[in-house]
Amino acid sequence: MDMSADKLALQSTETIDVINLKVRKELIGPLRKKEGIYPAYHMDKSNWITINLKETNTMNQIKDLIAVSYELTT
Repeated sequence: MDMSADKLALQSTETIDVINLKVRKELIGPLRKKEGIYPAYHMDKSNWITINLKETNTMNQIKDLIAVSYELTT
């Protein structure tokens, strides 16, 4: 999804690519400490995260989080 960076409280209005993913509650805190991972934009912040794809370079972790999100939402 494309969105303005300022929606994530970043100091920019550039358009960024993000993905929203549902994760287990016990992972929310540790994940948000990582670069490029933010409280979810317009979702329940206790269950969802937003990943700025431009700031994240760990594609394997993103794949794993997509799989978990799929499990939690199906």
